[in-house]
Amino acid sequence: MAVNISDCQLFKMNKFKIFIPEKRHIFNIDFFISIAFVSSIILIILIDNESQFAIIPLGLFVSTVISMFIIKLINNFRYQNLNGKFDGELIFSNDKIILGKETILLSSIKDVRIYNRDYKGKYAYRKTFKPKLLQGVENEIKIELLNGNIIVKRFLQTKKNEISKVFNVLKKYHLQDKIHFLHLIEVMGINDYDEIQDLKRALKTSNH
Repeated sequence: MAVNISDCQLFKMNKFKIFIPEKRHIFNIDFFISIAFVSSIILIILIDNESQFAIIPLGLFVSTVISMFIIKLINNFRYQNLNGKFDGELIFSNDKIILGKETILLSSIKDVRIYNRDYKGKYAYRKTFKPKLLQGVENEIKIELLNGNIIVKRFLQTKKNEISKVFNVLKKYHLQDKIHFLHLIEVMGINDYDEIQDLKRALKTSNH
């Protein structure tokens, strides 16, 4: 059987790794530092300054503050734990969506929703001592089937708005009423009025 090279290239371009989250016991560094910081302050208050042990809580306080600064600084450049594994690929095709070993024909789909808020290396602006660089696996595809079933999978984006590489495929989904126009421009990050109007005209032309 002959292999269509262009189809192979399309599959290679239009795929994303599927992420399966797993519950794991993770050391809570925020809790540990908070306990150390509060404990040192309480000890400073309770222990008499004249006492020979007064230096202990002061030393604990100083070391805690220094540790907080160092950990905060280092974790600005570290990735958060993955807490799961990659299993299979999400592939967007013109007439189907492949989720690992499962193939979903476009004709059986009622609605497609994509939430691509995350990407590998994104900086998390949060008040925490945990690593600040995200793994890029908080993205979701939600597929509602005509039979009422809903399939949700998480996937990896290796760079910001990587989903834009399947824009042409998603436009075809829209033309077949599988993706709402407002959601399409939201996924693609299109906010400019002129760009939105240009896209509307292009889609209207394609549909004739």
